Order: sequence, then C-alpha cells, then structure tokens
Amino acid sequence: MTVCARNSEHIYPPHNKQCPWCAIAGTPPAASSRPAAQVALPPPPTTPAVARRPAATGSSTPSSAYAARHGAPAGSRRPSVGTTPASSSGTAFSLLTVATLVVLVVTVLVPWQLGRAILRDRFFRQQAAEVYDTTFRNLGDYFLSDFIAGTAVLTILAGAVVAVRSIGSNSSWLIMGLTIGVVGGAVLIPMSSSKWNVAEARTTSRLAEGPPVGVAECGFQWPANPGWTTVDSATFTDSDSLRHVWRPIVIANGSDSHAEQCTSVEVFDGARRVAASDAIHDVESGSVALWRGDSPANSYLAFAVSANPRDETRGEIGVVRLSDGAVMWSKQVDLLGGVGVNYNGPALAVIAGTLVVEHVDDGGFGADETEIVGYDLETGKRGWKPSCPRGFSADGLYSSDDETIGAVLYCRSDDQTDTYNVDRVDGTLRPYDE
Repeated sequence: MTVCARNSEHIYPPHNKQCPWCAIAGTPPAASSRPAAQVALPPPPTTPAVARRPAATGSSTPSSAYAARHGAPAGSRRPSVGTTPASSSGTAFSLLTVATLVVLVVTVLVPWQLGRAILRDRFFRQQAAEVYDTTFRNLGDYFLSDFIAGTAVLTILAGAVVAVRSIGSNSSWLIMGLTIGVVGGAVLIPMSSSKWNVAEARTTSRLAEGPPVGVAECGFQWPANPGWTTVDSATFTDSDSLRHVWRPIVIANGSDSHAEQCTSVEVFDGARRVAASDAIHDVESGSVALWRGDSPANSYLAFAVSANPRDETRGEIGVVRLSDGAVMWSKQVDLLGGVGVNYNGPALAVIAGTLVVEHVDDGGFGADETEIVGYDLETGKRGWKPSCPRGFSADGLYSSDDETIGAVLYCRSDDQTDTYNVDRVDGTLRPYDE
C-alpha cells in the first residue's frame, strides 16, 4: 500500500499514481508518496449474499433462467413435475398392448383357433371320461368355449405385460394391467370351463345314442336277397339320466364269389363297440330280432339262419346276450319257415321271452305240416307255443314292426284262415283287425 505524502492517513493501493482521497477532496496531490508500512487492516464488514433474480430481457425465457440458476446448458428445459421420458414411453407401450388385445378379440379368429387347436383337453378344459371318441365333437357346441378360452389366455398375457412394464414408472397402468389379468383369470376361465362341460355333455349324449360310424352292416345286399332284417335297438337310462342306445349288429366281415359272410354279431353302446362274437355259422340268409329287458344284461338278440334256403332243410337258431355279446345257446334245427319261393329267410319273432320260429316237416316247396314253437331265450328249452282258437292249427308266422305286437299268426282250418296279432310280452292272441 502507498501512504499519501500530503496526508499520512490516506493509504491507497500502489497501482494508483495519485491519492484518490485527495482527488476526492479537491486537494492537489502531493509530489511524491511513499510505500505504507505493512499493517494489518481490519477486514471489511460483510453482509449476507442475497440471491438476485436476473433481470428479464426481451430474449430471456424460463428455460434460459433455469439454465442460469442451475448451471444447465443453455436451451435446456425444466422437466415437468410427475413425468419422465421413461413413463411416457411406458404409457405408449401399454396403450399399444391393450389396443392389440382388443383387435384380436374383436376379429375372433386368433383366440378361437388358440382355444380350439392348443387349449382343448388341457389345463382348465380336460377331456371328459365319457368322450372316448373326439370325432363326435362339433364346432357349434365348442365354439364359445374355445373362443373364451383363447381370449382368457390373451387377456392374462396382455395384463401381465402391461403390469410388469409399468412397475416403478406408472402406478395407473400397473393397476390397469393387474385388473386386465384378473378379468382373464377370474372371469373368463370359469366361463370357458362351464361352456366346455356343457359341450362335453352333448358329445357324451351323441356317443351314447350313436349310431356307430363306418360299420359294415349286413342288410339287403346279397344277390339272393337273404332277408336280414334291420336290427332294432334298445334304450336304457343310466344313473346320471343319460340315455344309452344299445344296438346288436350283424357285421359283414368278408365276401366270396357268391355272398358276404355275415357271421359276426357286434354289440354297440351308442357309438362304442362293447362286445363281438362269431355266433352264426354257415349262413346264407337269416333273420334277427331283439328282446328288450330292463337292462342290457337281460336283453337278447335272437337269430335264425339258413345255410341255403333254395335247397337245404337245415338251419340254426341261437341267442346272443346284449351286455357282453355272449352266445347263450345255439342249435341246429329243421328247415325254418319263410323260405322257398320268396327267399326271405327264416320266420322269426321274440314273444313272451322266447325265440319263436316256424318248423316245416320237409324241405320241398309247399310243405303242409307246420310247427310254431318258442325256445327260452336264456336256456334254449322249448317254451311258448301258440294255441289257435276254434281248433284251428297254426299255419304261418310273420314278424311285426309294431312295439307291442310280437308277430302275426295265421290259423287255418280246412276251408278258412284266421289272422291274429300275437302280444309281444305275454303271447296272447287278438284278432288282427283290432
């Protein structure tokens, strides 16, 4: 420091050539000055710094003011409260995910095919034990269940994606994602499962009622018109009130140069084969009839066949149990009636629990002596036998399609023939015109 030559109290910095204090007082400065002794000067009084807002100018903006205060680069913007770039991109992604889900559901095809091709018989839609043949399912019964199942899976996946993407960035979308997932899991899955059970029940009913598919059934197919009658069916209701239609069917199991070999009897519970047996031998033509009991175990298929109705006088009769296809009995008998000119096979009826056939006394055409007799279905012993009124003798027997009429019986005297309906259950005769 420099001491003023005029006034020793004036002390000023050495870079000043003249005493500033004398200049302020209007006193001419001294010719020379001398350096001041090194003295400890008290520090100048300090005042708290007051942050002063820069004066606004025509070019100033909030962003430039924010940059000036916080040392940010010029032109940077102050972020908005509550949003970040990450949350903005998350919102766009969540909106895209939900929009994609809506489009897939509205267009139907993707969720339906997902449920039909991938989710059937899996997870919450297991195959019912009674549905042993899935080819009996149809699209109509299962459409809603398949569509809702596919929609449920897509909804759960979309909800999970939205929720995971929103963790820590957007609580609103997190809640939305969880809600979407819950709708898929807690609402749509039970709905699809319920409709699946209804559809499986319908398929079970179709399977229980049949008929079987692709069965080579003997019928009016042979060159000689063998006269196999269409086998009837018996319907039973199980403990779950499900109707089961049982069908014994004579199967065409081969052919030769003359005729099919219809020697097998197969029993079907609806569309399912439950039993089979080679019950019939040396068959050229035949007839069958079904006796309905109160269950398959006491229901029977009776058959009567002829090896060659043109020439021979021998035939075979027998009974097959419906429940398991077991042959109860079979036996060779004399020529059975109903053959000859018409080649329609043996006459056969099931009346009063017996297999009723017509025997004649020789193999020629126009045989005069006829015997009609019934054989017990379970034992094969002779049982029911018609008793014609007015002393007439039984002359002919023809089967009937009527549910209560077991057969039509002809009773003949020397110059008159009476016709009677034979009751299927007890074998009583009623005039034909009643």
